Amino acid sequence: MVAISGGIKASGVSLKTLLKFALKHPVLLAIAAAVVLVVILILAAWAPADPIIADQIAYTTCELDGLTNADLPLPDPIEYTTQDGIKVKITPLEKIPTQYKERREYISDPEESRYEVVLRYNRVA
Repeated sequence: MVAISGGIKASGVSLKTLLKFALKHPVLLAIAAAVVLVVILILAAWAPADPIIADQIAYTTCELDGLTNADLPLPDPIEYTTQDGIKVKITPLEKIPTQYKERREYISDPEESRYEVVLRYNRVA
C-alpha cells in the first residue's frame, strides 16, 4: 500500500484525481479488478496451502494418570508418518506433580514445512 501511494505521489497525480478518473471510466476499473483477480488466482495455484494434519489424541484415564504422575518416568519419544506423508514426532518435555508437557512436531518434506505444538496435560482431581 505504501508503494502504491508512493508511486501515485511520484507521478504528480493526486489520489483524488485518480479516483475521479476511475469512477468516470468503469471499464478501466473493471479491467484493473480483473487483472488483480487473475494475479491472485495465479498465486493461489502456484503456492497451494500446506496439507492439514488431523492428529487424534485419545488417552484413557489410566494413561492420563500415568502421564501426570511425577513418580513415573517420562514416556519414550514416538515418531510416525500419517497417510498424507506428514512425519509426526512426539517428544516428552517434563513431568511435575499433576502436569505433563509434550512437543508435537509435524514435518512435511514435499511442502518443506515444519510446525510445532506444545501440549500440557493437567490433572484436576
